[in-house]
Amino acid sequence: MTLARPRCDSVSRALATTALILIVAAVRIVAAADSRAIVTVTLRPQVEVTGPLVRLADVAEIKAPSQSLVDQLNAVDVASIESPGDTELISARLIRIRLLLEGVKASNLTMDGARFAEVTRATRSKVTPANATSAIGPEDIRGRITTELAKRWLADPEDVEVQFYAAQAALGEGVAAGSSPEVELPDRVEPGRVSVRIRWTMDGHIQRIEQVPVDVRLRQTVVLAAASIPRGEAIDSGHLKEESRLLDSRVETVPIEQVHGLRARRSLAPGDIVTPRDVTSDQSTPVIKPRDLVKVIARKGKLQVVLQNAEALQTGRIGDVIYLRNTNSNQNVRARIVSPREAEVIVD
Repeated sequence: MTLARPRCDSVSRALATTALILIVAAVRIVAAADSRAIVTVTLRPQVEVTGPLVRLADVAEIKAPSQSLVDQLNAVDVASIESPGDTELISARLIRIRLLLEGVKASNLTMDGARFAEVTRATRSKVTPANATSAIGPEDIRGRITTELAKRWLADPEDVEVQFYAAQAALGEGVAAGSSPEVELPDRVEPGRVSVRIRWTMDGHIQRIEQVPVDVRLRQTVVLAAASIPRGEAIDSGHLKEESRLLDSRVETVPIEQVHGLRARRSLAPGDIVTPRDVTSDQSTPVIKPRDLVKVIARKGKLQVVLQNAEALQTGRIGDVIYLRNTNSNQNVRARIVSPREAEVIVD
């Protein structure tokens, strides 16, 4: 009787193939897990780099389940600054797009921290003596707050005034030598009392966090009553003047050329600010009817966008808010009527 010899070679090959399949599957599982990992990116508001290439590690703190993924994302390049002393603004939106291109899923990506990182290429290397103390004082902090507010409002820093609500002689006192202050503004910020967060960091580590209240005024061009204007009186050029003022709240105003010929809805004293609610067309007759073509303007700070022809969907008087249709996109917008052929979009 002849016994069949075991096919050892076939069994070995089968085992080897199975092991290889398991290894490949494991690698794919790890890769898939990395793509599904929750990634949190905290953008720093102000950064200084020594070389031309700006990487994600320079402008943000990355949190992810694995250190390998953190290292991979830290190495992602986000900008290039050619000359020492130059500054580049890097937005959170740009960082998000860059990470999506790296394979991070949008549903697993959380952006935190500042909306923009102001990155400056250093003109020379900084050396801080061991016994040195921080040279950054309250006036420097005030200047940084002013710069951040101007960027947020798309305004000239000269048009923003910041004053500390209380004396800040101890601001930054006791922080480690070489620490750098980072200014964080609230998500929504308007002129008036603002609570600003100052975060002192060094080598990526937070040394101290301070909450600083400031009073903020924004320079705005307003239309003023140059003389007394009784209620119902027709307004002419002698009744009005324009003036640039630092104000602690936003003022909705109307261009001076659009006020001539209108009537005062209330009695106005010299120096009163004239807004769209203070004026009306003669005998309150509608100035815009459905199907009229109207120029629509959207303003935010110094930025202005003009839509030449929008179709009115409602009847309205000066100061009324009506719906209009963008004839290019077919989308409806709400705007306040400021003249017989012009309306201004309400921007939050």
